[in-house]
Amino acid sequence: MIQYQSEHLSADHKLDVFDCGSSALDDWLRRFARHAEATNSGRTFVWVDPTSSVVVGYFTLAAHLLRRVEAPKGIAHGSS
Repeated sequence: MIQYQSEHLSADHKLDVFDCGSSALDDWLRRFARHAEATNSGRTFVWVDPTSSVVVGYFTLAAHLLRRVEAPKGIAHGSS
């Protein structure tokens, strides 16, 4: 049985095969989670298979509420 590890998102984690069944959440992880880390707007934690670094689950914490229309363009639309 594989035992997953919870880790802070890093550049080493493999996001390309992640599929939680929600294309919006899959896309957010792949396209915006690292940007949120870089701008300190969110902290993402992932569950990974320790033998491969493949992400099998995630959650992101944000200590704020910001309406998209009120956010600066770089935050509101992310960065790919």
